[in-house]
Amino acid sequence: ADWESHPLLPFTKSELAVPLTLGGEEVAVQADALNNFIATQVDGLIVAAIDPPAIAPVAKAALDNNIPVVVTNELGPDNQTAQVCADEYELGYTLGSQAGEWASSHLAPEQVLRLGLFNYPMIPQIRKRENGIIEGLTATFGSNFEVVASEAAADTAQALPAAERWLENYPDLMMILALNDSGALCAYQAVIAA
Repeated sequence: ADWESHPLLPFTKSELAVPLTLGGEEVAVQADALNNFIATQVDGLIVAAIDPPAIAPVAKAALDNNIPVVVTNELGPDNQTAQVCADEYELGYTLGSQAGEWASSHLAPEQVLRLGLFNYPMIPQIRKRENGIIEGLTATFGSNFEVVASEAAADTAQALPAAERWLENYPDLMMILALNDSGALCAYQAVIAA
């Protein structure tokens, strides 16, 4: 009853969101998923492209089939109907700022904030998000923090064992920051289990 269509695709009657596993998979997984959607005659696609140049031809194929394509990063005017502006740096900066505000109110002034950070350095958008996290943390807490653990983790199979290992190996770990939902969920699960 509370469902509303996306404002950039206002005439849809239903929507399906499909998370894509990165991990050991390649961008071909995303291309295959989008091609399958095109083949099933969906009314529109909203795409968060893992690899924009590789996804652009798939988006073009959708447009050629009169399927609107809304994307979260630039695929070029010939490959998209509209673009949702999600600035990766700003997303990271917001998370880093919130983490710094928490640390400022919970730690003594001289106490070092020791944290773990899930990243995924192969993807430029994620590197921008990580830069935003560090700068947001610095702006609200200062430079008195140390990233004691950092690993690439794009899915739960990578993130959960890493978070559990961090909690065992770094008894003074105070915070785990994640660049995506699966990392955040695994950090939460590991802390609860511990």
